[in-house]
Amino acid sequence: MASPSDRMSPKYTLTVRGQEFRLSKRQIEFDSPNFFTACFLGSFQESSSKSVTLDRSPQLFAIIVEYLSGYEILPLPSTFVSERMDAAYVTRNLLVDADFYGLTGLKRLLTTPSLPPSLGLEWAGLARKIVTLPEVIGEHLPPGVEYVDGGLYSEEDGNQLPVLVSAKDVPIRLSASRELESKSGGMVAKANTDRMTFKIDYTESRDGAMATAIKHPPTIVAESVFSGGKMRVDNLDMSLSFFHEWWQVYTRSNSVGWDEKERSFLSFQPATLEPTDGPYGRYEGILWADEILFTVIRRSSDAGDPVLHIKLADLKARTRGAVLSDLSPPGSRWARV
Repeated sequence: MASPSDRMSPKYTLTVRGQEFRLSKRQIEFDSPNFFTACFLGSFQESSSKSVTLDRSPQLFAIIVEYLSGYEILPLPSTFVSERMDAAYVTRNLLVDADFYGLTGLKRLLTTPSLPPSLGLEWAGLARKIVTLPEVIGEHLPPGVEYVDGGLYSEEDGNQLPVLVSAKDVPIRLSASRELESKSGGMVAKANTDRMTFKIDYTESRDGAMATAIKHPPTIVAESVFSGGKMRVDNLDMSLSFFHEWWQVYTRSNSVGWDEKERSFLSFQPATLEPTDGPYGRYEGILWADEILFTVIRRSSDAGDPVLHIKLADLKARTRGAVLSDLSPPGSRWARV
Protein backbone atom coordinates (compact mmCIF):
# COMPACT_ATOMS: atom_id res chain seq x y z
CA MET A 1 0.00 0.00 0.00
CA ALA A 2 1.32 3.43 -0.92
CA SER A 3 2.27 5.72 1.95
CA PRO A 4 0.40 9.04 2.47
CA SER A 5 3.46 10.91 1.19
CA ASP A 6 3.44 8.84 -2.01
CA ARG A 7 -0.28 9.51 -2.56
CA MET A 8 0.27 13.26 -2.13
CA SER A 9 3.42 13.27 -4.27
CA PRO A 10 3.07 14.84 -7.73
CA LYS A 11 2.71 12.38 -10.58
CA TYR A 12 4.62 12.58 -13.82
CA THR A 13 3.17 11.13 -17.01
CA LEU A 14 5.28 9.53 -19.71
CA THR A 15 3.55 8.50 -22.92
CA VAL A 16 5.67 5.83 -24.60
CA ARG A 17 4.38 5.05 -28.11
CA GLY A 18 0.84 5.76 -27.01
CA GLN A 19 1.01 3.88 -23.70
CA GLU A 20 0.84 6.00 -20.55
CA PHE A 21 3.00 5.46 -17.48
CA ARG A 22 2.66 7.53 -14.30
CA LEU A 23 5.70 7.88 -12.07
CA SER A 24 6.07 9.41 -8.63
CA LYS A 25 8.84 11.78 -7.62
CA ARG A 26 10.40 8.96 -5.62
CA GLN A 27 10.52 6.75 -8.71
CA ILE A 28 12.13 9.30 -11.02
CA GLU A 29 14.73 10.06 -8.35
CA PHE A 30 15.51 6.37 -7.72
CA ASP A 31 18.56 6.28 -10.03
CA SER A 32 19.34 9.96 -10.44
CA PRO A 33 20.45 12.18 -12.00
CA ASN A 34 18.76 10.87 -15.11
CA PHE A 35 16.57 11.79 -18.08
CA PHE A 36 13.45 12.01 -15.89
CA THR A 37 14.92 14.33 -13.26
CA ALA A 38 16.26 16.54 -16.05
CA CYS A 39 12.82 16.66 -17.71
CA PHE A 40 10.64 17.14 -14.66
CA LEU A 41 12.88 18.61 -11.98
CA GLY A 42 15.41 20.45 -14.09
CA SER A 43 15.35 23.44 -16.41
CA PHE A 44 13.87 21.63 -19.45
CA GLN A 45 10.74 23.19 -20.91
CA GLU A 46 8.81 19.98 -20.18
CA SER A 47 9.47 20.32 -16.45
CA SER A 48 6.51 22.67 -16.01
CA SER A 49 3.99 20.34 -17.68
CA LYS A 50 4.79 17.11 -15.74
CA SER A 51 4.38 15.08 -18.93
CA VAL A 52 6.53 13.98 -21.84
CA THR A 53 5.99 11.87 -24.97
CA LEU A 54 8.65 9.39 -26.07
CA ASP A 55 9.18 7.15 -29.08
CA ARG A 56 10.72 4.24 -27.18
CA SER A 57 9.65 0.66 -26.49
CA PRO A 58 6.78 0.47 -23.96
CA GLN A 59 7.63 -3.18 -23.26
CA LEU A 60 11.13 -2.22 -22.16
CA PHE A 61 9.87 0.82 -20.29
CA ALA A 62 7.55 -1.41 -18.23
CA ILE A 63 10.66 -3.21 -16.96
CA ILE A 64 12.34 0.12 -16.21
CA VAL A 65 9.30 1.17 -14.16
CA GLU A 66 9.69 -1.98 -12.05
CA TYR A 67 13.37 -1.13 -11.56
CA LEU A 68 12.53 2.46 -10.56
CA SER A 69 10.07 1.03 -8.04
CA GLY A 70 12.91 -0.79 -6.29
CA TYR A 71 12.06 -4.30 -7.47
CA GLU A 72 14.57 -6.90 -8.62
CA ILE A 73 14.36 -7.33 -12.38
CA LEU A 74 17.11 -9.92 -12.89
CA PRO A 75 16.89 -12.66 -13.85
CA LEU A 76 14.16 -11.45 -16.19
CA PRO A 77 10.79 -13.00 -15.28
CA SER A 78 8.87 -14.86 -17.97
CA THR A 79 6.32 -12.03 -18.16
CA PHE A 80 9.01 -9.83 -19.75
CA VAL A 81 10.07 -12.46 -22.30
CA SER A 82 8.14 -13.60 -25.36
CA GLU A 83 8.70 -15.47 -28.62
CA ARG A 84 9.47 -12.14 -30.28
CA MET A 85 11.83 -10.96 -27.53
CA ASP A 86 13.97 -13.57 -25.78
CA ALA A 87 15.96 -12.80 -22.61
CA ALA A 88 19.16 -11.94 -24.50
CA TYR A 89 17.30 -9.55 -26.81
CA VAL A 90 15.53 -7.86 -23.90
CA THR A 91 18.76 -7.48 -21.93
CA ARG A 92 20.67 -5.97 -24.87
CA ASN A 93 17.96 -3.44 -25.64
CA LEU A 94 17.31 -2.70 -21.99
CA LEU A 95 20.95 -1.62 -21.83
CA VAL A 96 20.35 0.68 -24.82
CA ASP A 97 17.39 2.29 -23.04
CA ALA A 98 19.27 2.50 -19.74
CA ASP A 99 21.84 4.57 -21.61
CA PHE A 100 19.12 6.69 -23.24
CA TYR A 101 17.44 7.43 -19.90
CA GLY A 102 20.77 8.02 -18.14
CA LEU A 103 20.17 5.28 -15.57
CA THR A 104 23.71 4.60 -14.37
CA GLY A 105 22.64 2.11 -11.73
CA LEU A 106 20.63 0.08 -14.23
CA LYS A 107 23.54 0.04 -16.68
CA ARG A 108 25.79 -1.26 -13.91
CA LEU A 109 23.21 -3.90 -12.99
CA LEU A 110 23.07 -5.12 -16.60
CA THR A 111 26.83 -5.16 -17.22
CA THR A 112 28.30 -6.37 -13.93
CA PRO A 113 28.44 -10.12 -13.22
CA SER A 114 26.00 -10.96 -10.47
CA LEU A 115 25.95 -13.67 -7.85
CA PRO A 116 22.84 -15.53 -6.73
CA PRO A 117 21.86 -14.61 -3.15
CA SER A 118 22.88 -18.05 -1.88
CA LEU A 119 26.39 -17.87 -3.35
CA GLY A 120 29.16 -15.89 -1.71
CA LEU A 121 32.84 -15.71 -2.57
CA GLU A 122 34.24 -15.53 0.94
CA TRP A 123 35.10 -19.24 0.83
CA ALA A 124 37.34 -18.43 -2.16
CA GLY A 125 39.03 -15.58 -0.29
CA LEU A 126 37.20 -12.93 -2.34
CA ALA A 127 34.71 -10.19 -1.52
CA ARG A 128 31.12 -10.60 -2.64
CA LYS A 129 31.19 -7.23 -4.41
CA ILE A 130 32.18 -7.11 -8.09
CA VAL A 131 33.12 -3.84 -9.81
CA THR A 132 33.62 -2.93 -13.46
CA LEU A 133 36.72 -1.73 -15.28
CA PRO A 134 35.17 1.69 -16.09
CA GLU A 135 34.50 2.19 -12.38
CA VAL A 136 38.13 1.41 -11.59
CA ILE A 137 39.56 3.57 -14.39
CA GLY A 138 37.23 6.47 -13.62
CA GLU A 139 37.76 6.03 -9.86
CA HIS A 140 34.00 5.81 -9.30
CA LEU A 141 34.09 2.88 -6.91
CA PRO A 142 30.89 1.78 -5.16
CA PRO A 143 30.58 2.31 -1.40
CA GLY A 144 32.67 -0.08 0.65
CA VAL A 145 35.27 -0.70 -2.07
CA GLU A 146 38.61 1.03 -1.59
CA TYR A 147 42.35 0.72 -2.11
CA VAL A 148 44.24 -0.78 0.82
CA ASP A 149 48.04 -0.92 0.47
CA GLY A 150 47.62 -0.57 -3.30
CA GLY A 151 45.15 -3.45 -3.70
CA LEU A 152 41.40 -3.16 -4.21
CA TYR A 153 39.48 -4.52 -1.21
CA SER A 154 36.12 -4.59 0.50
CA GLU A 155 35.56 -5.21 4.20
CA GLU A 156 33.21 -8.09 4.91
CA ASP A 157 32.60 -9.47 8.40
CA GLY A 158 35.65 -7.61 9.66
CA ASN A 159 37.98 -9.00 6.97
CA GLN A 160 39.51 -7.09 4.06
CA LEU A 161 38.91 -9.26 0.98
CA PRO A 162 40.09 -8.69 -2.64
CA VAL A 163 37.40 -7.39 -5.00
CA LEU A 164 36.89 -8.93 -8.44
CA VAL A 165 36.96 -6.52 -11.38
CA SER A 166 35.00 -7.34 -14.54
CA ALA A 167 36.06 -6.11 -17.98
CA LYS A 168 34.36 -6.74 -21.31
CA ASP A 169 35.21 -6.20 -24.97
CA VAL A 170 38.86 -5.17 -24.70
CA PRO A 171 42.01 -6.25 -26.54
CA ILE A 172 44.55 -8.10 -24.43
CA ARG A 173 48.23 -8.45 -25.29
CA LEU A 174 50.22 -11.47 -24.19
CA SER A 175 53.93 -10.75 -24.20
CA ALA A 176 57.02 -12.63 -23.13
CA SER A 177 60.74 -12.06 -23.39
CA ARG A 178 64.03 -13.55 -22.28
CA GLU A 179 67.68 -12.71 -22.71
CA LEU A 180 69.71 -14.83 -25.12
CA GLU A 181 73.44 -15.44 -25.12
CA SER A 182 75.89 -17.05 -27.50
CA LYS A 183 77.17 -20.39 -26.30
CA SER A 184 78.70 -23.40 -28.07
CA GLY A 185 78.22 -21.85 -31.48
CA GLY A 186 74.54 -21.00 -30.99
CA MET A 187 72.11 -18.81 -29.09
CA VAL A 188 70.71 -20.13 -25.82
CA ALA A 189 68.43 -18.64 -23.20
CA LYS A 190 69.94 -17.10 -20.11
CA ALA A 191 68.69 -18.60 -16.87
CA ASN A 192 66.11 -16.66 -14.82
CA THR A 193 65.52 -13.96 -17.44
CA ASP A 194 61.97 -14.92 -18.48
CA ARG A 195 59.37 -12.16 -18.22
CA MET A 196 55.70 -12.74 -19.11
CA THR A 197 52.76 -10.35 -18.91
CA PHE A 198 49.12 -9.93 -19.91
CA LYS A 199 48.30 -6.31 -20.72
CA ILE A 200 44.71 -5.07 -20.99
CA ASP A 201 44.65 -2.52 -23.81
CA TYR A 202 41.42 -0.79 -22.83
CA THR A 203 42.43 2.44 -24.63
CA GLU A 204 41.93 0.53 -27.90
CA SER A 205 38.48 -0.78 -26.95
CA ARG A 206 35.14 0.68 -27.97
CA ASP A 207 35.03 2.30 -24.52
CA GLY A 208 38.43 3.89 -25.03
CA ALA A 209 36.88 7.33 -24.54
CA MET A 210 36.77 6.62 -20.83
CA ALA A 211 40.57 6.55 -20.84
CA THR A 212 41.09 9.65 -22.96
CA ALA A 213 38.85 11.60 -20.59
CA ILE A 214 41.26 10.84 -17.73
CA LYS A 215 44.41 12.91 -17.44
CA HIS A 216 46.70 9.97 -16.63
CA PRO A 217 44.97 6.66 -17.45
CA PRO A 218 46.79 3.71 -15.89
CA THR A 219 48.52 0.88 -17.70
CA ILE A 220 46.99 -2.45 -16.65
CA VAL A 221 49.41 -5.35 -16.43
CA ALA A 222 48.77 -8.88 -15.15
CA GLU A 223 51.88 -10.44 -13.72
CA SER A 224 50.24 -13.37 -11.94
CA VAL A 225 47.22 -15.65 -12.30
CA PHE A 226 44.87 -17.44 -9.95
CA SER A 227 45.64 -21.09 -9.37
CA GLY A 228 43.08 -23.01 -11.42
CA GLY A 229 42.10 -19.91 -13.41
CA LYS A 230 40.85 -20.69 -16.92
CA MET A 231 41.62 -19.18 -20.31
CA ARG A 232 39.10 -20.02 -23.03
CA VAL A 233 40.23 -19.02 -26.51
CA ASP A 234 37.90 -19.93 -29.40
CA ASN A 235 37.15 -23.61 -28.72
CA LEU A 236 40.31 -24.28 -26.74
CA ASP A 237 40.12 -24.46 -22.95
CA MET A 238 43.36 -24.19 -21.00
CA SER A 239 44.78 -23.00 -17.72
CA LEU A 240 45.84 -19.37 -17.45
CA SER A 241 49.20 -20.61 -16.21
CA PHE A 242 49.79 -22.54 -19.45
CA PHE A 243 51.07 -19.42 -21.21
CA HIS A 244 53.87 -19.22 -18.65
CA GLU A 245 54.62 -22.94 -19.04
CA TRP A 246 54.59 -22.65 -22.84
CA TRP A 247 57.05 -19.80 -22.82
CA GLN A 248 59.37 -21.27 -20.21
CA VAL A 249 59.47 -24.82 -21.56
CA TYR A 250 58.29 -25.24 -25.14
CA THR A 251 59.91 -22.16 -26.69
CA ARG A 252 63.43 -23.10 -25.66
CA SER A 253 63.63 -25.25 -28.80
CA ASN A 254 62.09 -25.10 -32.28
CA SER A 255 58.38 -25.67 -32.86
CA VAL A 256 58.66 -29.09 -34.51
CA GLY A 257 56.35 -31.56 -32.79
CA TRP A 258 54.20 -28.98 -30.97
CA ASP A 259 50.60 -30.10 -30.40
CA GLU A 260 47.45 -27.98 -30.88
CA LYS A 261 47.61 -26.35 -27.46
CA GLU A 262 51.31 -25.55 -27.80
CA ARG A 263 50.77 -24.04 -31.25
CA SER A 264 47.69 -22.08 -30.16
CA PHE A 265 49.67 -19.01 -29.11
CA LEU A 266 51.00 -18.67 -32.66
CA SER A 267 47.39 -18.13 -33.85
CA PHE A 268 46.87 -15.11 -31.60
CA GLN A 269 47.32 -12.79 -34.58
CA PRO A 270 48.93 -10.36 -34.99
CA ALA A 271 51.62 -12.47 -33.35
CA THR A 272 55.39 -12.15 -33.14
CA LEU A 273 57.79 -14.94 -32.23
CA GLU A 274 61.44 -14.00 -32.61
CA PRO A 275 63.79 -15.27 -33.80
CA THR A 276 61.95 -17.45 -36.31
CA ASP A 277 63.56 -20.63 -34.98
CA GLY A 278 64.27 -21.55 -31.36
CA PRO A 279 65.35 -20.67 -28.82
CA TYR A 280 63.08 -17.65 -28.81
CA GLY A 281 63.78 -14.27 -27.24
CA ARG A 282 60.49 -12.42 -27.68
CA TYR A 283 56.79 -13.14 -28.17
CA GLU A 284 53.68 -10.99 -28.45
CA GLY A 285 50.16 -12.07 -29.34
CA ILE A 286 46.86 -10.19 -29.31
CA LEU A 287 43.38 -11.46 -28.43
CA TRP A 288 39.95 -9.88 -28.25
CA ALA A 289 38.74 -10.50 -24.70
CA ASP A 290 34.96 -10.83 -24.42
CA GLU A 291 35.15 -11.15 -20.64
CA ILE A 292 37.91 -10.89 -18.05
CA LEU A 293 37.84 -11.24 -14.27
CA PHE A 294 40.78 -10.08 -12.17
CA THR A 295 41.80 -8.49 -8.90
CA VAL A 296 43.99 -5.41 -8.42
CA ILE A 297 46.94 -6.37 -6.24
CA ARG A 298 49.00 -3.18 -6.22
CA ARG A 299 49.61 0.19 -7.84
CA SER A 300 52.88 1.67 -9.04
CA SER A 301 54.21 4.15 -11.58
CA ASP A 302 56.37 3.90 -14.68
CA ALA A 303 58.14 7.13 -15.65
CA GLY A 304 55.43 9.00 -13.77
CA ASP A 305 52.51 7.16 -15.40
CA PRO A 306 50.24 5.05 -13.17
CA VAL A 307 50.29 1.25 -13.44
CA LEU A 308 47.72 -1.20 -12.08
CA HIS A 309 49.12 -4.64 -11.34
CA ILE A 310 46.44 -7.30 -11.52
CA LYS A 311 45.96 -11.01 -10.91
CA LEU A 312 43.95 -12.76 -13.63
CA ALA A 313 41.13 -15.05 -12.53
CA ASP A 314 39.30 -15.86 -15.79
CA LEU A 315 39.60 -14.96 -19.46
CA LYS A 316 37.20 -15.65 -22.33
CA ALA A 317 38.66 -14.44 -25.61
CA ARG A 318 38.75 -14.89 -29.39
CA THR A 319 41.53 -14.82 -31.94
CA ARG A 320 41.42 -12.43 -34.88
CA GLY A 321 40.29 -15.25 -37.15
CA ALA A 322 37.34 -16.07 -34.88
CA VAL A 323 36.36 -12.40 -34.63
CA LEU A 324 36.38 -12.04 -38.42
CA SER A 325 34.35 -15.23 -38.76
CA ASP A 326 31.77 -13.83 -36.35
CA LEU A 327 31.40 -10.80 -38.66
CA SER A 328 29.64 -12.95 -41.28
CA PRO A 329 26.05 -11.82 -42.01
CA PRO A 330 23.45 -13.79 -40.00
CA GLY A 331 22.17 -15.52 -43.15
CA SER A 332 25.61 -16.58 -44.35
CA ARG A 333 26.44 -20.27 -44.30
CA TRP A 334 29.79 -19.27 -42.79
CA ALA A 335 28.22 -17.51 -39.82
CA ARG A 336 28.71 -19.15 -36.44
CA VAL A 337 25.64 -20.79 -34.96
